[in-house]
Amino acid sequence: MVSLALFGWGTQTNSVIDLKVPAGVYHFEFIIWRTIWTILICLLIGTNIVPPEHTGFVENLMEVIRSGKSSIITHFGGAMLAGIPDMIFQIFLFANIDGSGLASTVPIQVGSDTVFGAILTLIIDRRAKLQFYIPGLIINCIAILLNAVTYRSLHNENVARDKEALVPQNDYHSKFSTTKMILIALAGALCGVPFGPGTALGGKEPNALNPYSLALVFCISGLLAAPFCSYLLMRYPFQGEPCSMRDWWNCTWKQRWPAIWGGLMWAIGTLGYSLAAPHLGYSVAFVFGQSTPFVTSLYSIFYFKEFAHAGKKTWTWEILMLLSFSVSLGLMCCAQECFVCSYT
Repeated sequence: MVSLALFGWGTQTNSVIDLKVPAGVYHFEFIIWRTIWTILICLLIGTNIVPPEHTGFVENLMEVIRSGKSSIITHFGGAMLAGIPDMIFQIFLFANIDGSGLASTVPIQVGSDTVFGAILTLIIDRRAKLQFYIPGLIINCIAILLNAVTYRSLHNENVARDKEALVPQNDYHSKFSTTKMILIALAGALCGVPFGPGTALGGKEPNALNPYSLALVFCISGLLAAPFCSYLLMRYPFQGEPCSMRDWWNCTWKQRWPAIWGGLMWAIGTLGYSLAAPHLGYSVAFVFGQSTPFVTSLYSIFYFKEFAHAGKKTWTWEILMLLSFSVSLGLMCCAQECFVCSYT
């Protein structure tokens, strides 16, 4: 299941490339569709009428509510602690990718988020073998940095080749300054940190939210806060002209399409994480989920063909990055302490 998290979240990032609408408009549309897809998937496979036999999300939600005030605060509060900041995390991620690109944004925002989020998640859910977990986390962060070096090298090679061929440079997107990009990425990373510990609280036994309930509470809490946050990004964008909800309302289906399929990929990734985490441990599943640059790099190689004309230096960095992620994921497999859950 954790492979679904890698696939879903890694694929979702591609939907933000070369946005045709303002980042605030895309963000609001994305939050709506990720919630719709999560609800539909939960109705499809998360009820007690669908095999294999397990407690449906409706029954599970009622059990948690009946278990008392303390349980409600811990489990619903944990899911909301993860859901609302994650919704804000997406604001900074989308805006920064739109302004600075994947190569500059992901290493700083995801890398910082991984370190602090993993440590806090481990404090709440300690089901991990530290002799494998800590080296795996360190190598994961190194891999993220190598990802940044790889794309910087690729960018420099492309610029040099275009200059030699007298190809005019495409300057469609205004670029953020380095300081602005770093500040936005760090702010986003700060908002992404509660994801791991929040979901670990929501799924903490006894009376835990099951994976479907956790994903629903997570999504819906983010949706409720999204109109205000998305509107702020529309009115006060990091780049470009301000817009409003009218611009979102007037979007064509073609303009909405990236948010629709991006929301589906996010829902698949989140449900994959929610289903895997109770078995593997939330701390281990969190680091697995943060390895999405591994998937995006494979898309870059085999689908977008970004490395078709890459030189030996860039390929060296790329191979080192992929090997580092592979070693990190292997160590995380060794770090897991399997746990049999009550809902399976």
